[in-house]
Amino acid sequence: MASKERLYEVWMLYCTKRDPDYLKLWLEIFISSYERCLDVDFEKPPSRPEEVPPVLTLLPDNILQVLRHQLLQCVQKASDGLEPEQQNLALLLLKFLIIICRNLSNVEEIGTCSYINHIITMTTLYIQQLKSKTKEKEMADQSQAEEFVRHALAFCESLYDPYRNWRHRTCGEQLGTVERSRQKYKAAPLTVEFVPFFYQCFQESEHLKESLKCCLLHLFGAIVAGDQRNALLAISPATMEVLMRVLADCSMGSCSSDEGEDWDSEAPDRKALLTLGCLREVVQRLLASSSDQRQVEIASVLENYFKLLNSDPAAVVAARQQQQQQAKGRVPTLGRHWESRFVALQVNMLDTIRDMFLCSDRPVLQAIFLNSNCFEHLTRLLQNSKLVNARCTAADKDQKDITNNRLLTGERDTQVFQGRLDSLAVATIKALTTVMHKSPAAKEVFKERIGYNHLYEVLTSLGQPSRHLLKELMNMAVEGEHTSVGLLGISNVEPLLLLVQWLPELDSSERQLFTADWLRRLSCLNRQTRATCVNAAMVMRALAALECYQRLHRACAESLLALLGSLGSHSLSARELQRLLGLLRPPESTQAHPYVGPALRALLAMVRKQGLESAMQYFDLSPSMAGIVVPTVQRWPGSAFSFLAWLSLDQDQLGQPSKDKRKAALQFFKIFIPYSFFTPGGTGFEAFISSAGVLVVAVCTKKEYVTVMLPDYCFCDSLWHSIGVVHVPGKRPFGQSLVYIYVDGQQKLSAPLKYPTMTEPFISCCIGSAGHRTTTPPPSQIPDPPFSSATTPTTRSSLGGILSPQTWGGLLGGKSESVTKLISAGTQDSEWGSPTSLQGQLGSVMVFHELLQPNHIKAICSAGPNCISPFKAQESELGDLSTKLLLHYSPKACRNPICLDLSPNTLHGRLTGNKVVNWDIKDMINCVGGLPVLLPILEQLSLVTPDQQASDPAAGSDFITPDVSTPADGDWVILPSNRASEARLEKNLVATFLLVLKHFLQRHPINQENLLHSHGVGTLGALLQKLPAGHVDVSVLVAMQLLIEQVTYEKNQALLQQLHTHLLFNFNIWNKGDFPLRIGHIQYMSTVIKDNRKQFRKNTEFSSFWTPYGFITGRTVTKRAT
Repeated sequence: MASKERLYEVWMLYCTKRDPDYLKLWLEIFISSYERCLDVDFEKPPSRPEEVPPVLTLLPDNILQVLRHQLLQCVQKASDGLEPEQQNLALLLLKFLIIICRNLSNVEEIGTCSYINHIITMTTLYIQQLKSKTKEKEMADQSQAEEFVRHALAFCESLYDPYRNWRHRTCGEQLGTVERSRQKYKAAPLTVEFVPFFYQCFQESEHLKESLKCCLLHLFGAIVAGDQRNALLAISPATMEVLMRVLADCSMGSCSSDEGEDWDSEAPDRKALLTLGCLREVVQRLLASSSDQRQVEIASVLENYFKLLNSDPAAVVAARQQQQQQAKGRVPTLGRHWESRFVALQVNMLDTIRDMFLCSDRPVLQAIFLNSNCFEHLTRLLQNSKLVNARCTAADKDQKDITNNRLLTGERDTQVFQGRLDSLAVATIKALTTVMHKSPAAKEVFKERIGYNHLYEVLTSLGQPSRHLLKELMNMAVEGEHTSVGLLGISNVEPLLLLVQWLPELDSSERQLFTADWLRRLSCLNRQTRATCVNAAMVMRALAALECYQRLHRACAESLLALLGSLGSHSLSARELQRLLGLLRPPESTQAHPYVGPALRALLAMVRKQGLESAMQYFDLSPSMAGIVVPTVQRWPGSAFSFLAWLSLDQDQLGQPSKDKRKAALQFFKIFIPYSFFTPGGTGFEAFISSAGVLVVAVCTKKEYVTVMLPDYCFCDSLWHSIGVVHVPGKRPFGQSLVYIYVDGQQKLSAPLKYPTMTEPFISCCIGSAGHRTTTPPPSQIPDPPFSSATTPTTRSSLGGILSPQTWGGLLGGKSESVTKLISAGTQDSEWGSPTSLQGQLGSVMVFHELLQPNHIKAICSAGPNCISPFKAQESELGDLSTKLLLHYSPKACRNPICLDLSPNTLHGRLTGNKVVNWDIKDMINCVGGLPVLLPILEQLSLVTPDQQASDPAAGSDFITPDVSTPADGDWVILPSNRASEARLEKNLVATFLLVLKHFLQRHPINQENLLHSHGVGTLGALLQKLPAGHVDVSVLVAMQLLIEQVTYEKNQALLQQLHTHLLFNFNIWNKGDFPLRIGHIQYMSTVIKDNRKQFRKNTEFSSFWTPYGFITGRTVTKRAT
């Protein structure tokens, strides 16, 4: 209160006497009252003033006129030189204006006055004086001028960036659209004198302090960040020339020889970082504007930017040195210090590219970058960095004798600079990832223009990579943190292929292990990642790397083989299998291949598929617009509608449940369409799967859209499911129409559902996509929604009330909740969500025009997803069902983009998406010679020493289960009756081979016949006889037992008899084991004979040999009889 009274008193004295001293006193009192609002340091983070200055209406009425008059007098005298008192008054006026503008309601009025023009005029004069100062006069009289310039620039910031947006950005805070929309007051209109002022300040500015240059850059950034309109006025060819020149001067980094070099300062100066921040804001502002508003195009900014990024400052500085030598001036020197600073500047320029993409219109900016040949520029940057490294090394050798200190630290400096180059490579990879992020078109452009083979050559030319660079290549594949691959998936598989190719070239075993381990984690995480890697031919890359096994660490090679096993379980072609078997050829006939054990386990992982049967060929409908378009069905030939298909949805499409009701309602924001059949009138059939993984079957009539939901069943589980939907019309005029839903051959739901009119042609028919669905009509045409009860489903039929809740409970298996929902036709998108493609995998599809019985659907489902003609495989059960087929699409009968209709109706579809072909190793083994090609692997096992097998990480105890413990001499071995754990059997390589053979025979008659007629079992027995004694143990016996049990289950008596003859009853194999093993063998042999007495009695060879020992007659076998 005292200060306000004092201000009033002083102001009245000034108005009475018109003495400038009273005006100065009034200004000093006012400024001291709001001194905290006087923030002229651009480097400080923004803060709100504790006490907001008053609005202009609370100040004296003629204060603005008085200040304008005083400021004009200062301007007029400034050209001749101001006296200290006048300089002090001008500074006080400037401080007053800064404080007043901290009340944002005053900004617009202050900006419309002529203060800013007068202040810019005075600031220009002061800067000219500061630029002309020589070094001898620097400290004489520049303090007041410099202080005025700083306050003038801060005043401009208060006008053009009142909310301090630029300072928020420099502090690392990202202001979003919402925060900007909350900014109530607008910035003042930019004066036309700013661009000439800014351009003039950087002309011949060698003697201008770097701190003042930074303030000027801060001001430019504040203008661009403060307001879109002012930004477009400030972004001009002149200002862009200034920014690029400043950045180019920073890239030179030269210094005079008498100044010396600061070897500890290797980071780019503050001026360069501010310039990059300004360019980031410039690009984002230009991107948010229209072409008629821009003075400069983004393409021209990027052209100069990339030109500077790939410049050779050494050549420019050399030219300057020559000029200054001719002029006998001071010669600037270049050294290691400059090289490191230039690399650090390039890294920051690359990081700025990533910051430019933090905008709302990212695809447009990606297209501009592609048109600017950004990929070529970034790749050339890596190539040039190799030359920089060579030049730096040469400079070190030439200058080692300058100082003893340099000689001692030369090796350390080389390591530091190599780290700088590695950081440059990392930043380049990050920039490439940013430009290609979520853009298939950008990825294709990079593959066409540059190619990953060329990128690999460039990276390898830089020397050995660091772990950071290896991680960044993995991040490039995931387009995020590689540790989050479970959430992100693999978006770009090419960098992973590059890493596989790079493995043999890595000198560090630690980096080999790190890379191979993460490659296995990323590629084998789930079915989707395995499919992506298999389709990209990663198996061939891994095999090529394994061929250089001499340069691979053993653990790295084993990790690669585990990767092969996982990918091969998804798909393995005959060429890949042949190359894998060729890889296992021993280097010498007397030695086994060093990786025969891990390779054998990889084969076991390939042939032993875990889980349910999967489709080997399918339609990949992952893109949002993918699907199969069916031709028009002019006339529906039957009286019902039946749909059968195999499909699989990944778990990452399952929405997370939320307790919030609003968020829970948003779980249906997207629906995945298995099929959609509609007439011109908008009636038809449809089914979709919500983002929660729930199947919904719908029928659309002219007025209603009726849905039936299958509760408590989620399809987003990454498994293959057979889905069947059968619509049955009412048999009588007032009969009830029904829908039946089948999952995996079992009926899961039966419910009443309307049946649409089938007289019109079906013109919009799609499978796996929504196609041209009915659009939402105008509100005036939408009828009132029909009444829908929360407990019982109702229809407009007069007999709709007959169905009671008890009836619903019977239909739903005892569940009383309603699964039917009625809404108005045309509002389904707003109710259920926007339609999209299946975004999963689709197998064979069949549509029938007649009713399918449950036994029909069960028979088709039992044929499996890989059966191309279930009608022939299940002819006895399906009968003439093929005559009721409307269309039948199979991935095996598809040649992009045409899907052949396997029904007689020839409704050939058009595929938008990809057809994926996978190969089962059980089938591919017959393309390379059949099962006998595996026998050389068994022959190698006889060359594996016990020490090599003990060194295997998977090797351990020979015994299978806790029930089979190590026996004492003379004790019996009791074999477990249940099937032993195969994981424990894998510790013995011979047992692993028998398991591989067992899985090749499992459910594969062709492989069984191949082994039978190629004398494979006899050869197998002969090779087992050659094994050393230490290789045959209980694991081999149990594996042989599992093999015999599998063949017994397959009911192949001829093959089973050969197994008995050449394996089970071949004592030359089992006599090599210790006494407990021989007892166990006899025990199992006795069990087999007793379980098949009739069969062995008929065989005279077995009967005459075993009858004296009592095996067939049933006499007890004693310990002494052995």
